[in-house]
Amino acid sequence: MSDEPVGVGTVIKRRVNRGGSTTEGTMEVTEFDPDSAMRVRTQDGPMTIDGWAMLEATSDDSTKLTIGANIPNLEPSMEDVIRQLMQRSALNIKSLIESET
Repeated sequence: MSDEPVGVGTVIKRRVNRGGSTTEGTMEVTEFDPDSAMRVRTQDGPMTIDGWAMLEATSDDSTKLTIGANIPNLEPSMEDVIRQLMQRSALNIKSLIESET
């Protein structure tokens, strides 16, 4: 929502299409270290998601990326759906990174 570089306190407006319906919300950066970690709190309508991405050098030319999320009050029936969406996101990230090398 500003022209400033991403950092703690940055708020990102977002629009998500899920199952044919559109939800608008925000994503606020709550932790940011460009070399190792980013945490965000996402508010999509009534849903709050605390998400993170962690980077860990595993060798001189390799980095491990770990992503995760905590979704309070998530219906148990939605856990597999969310897991599949996160796996798809991880594959998209992998593809984008590999296309740059």
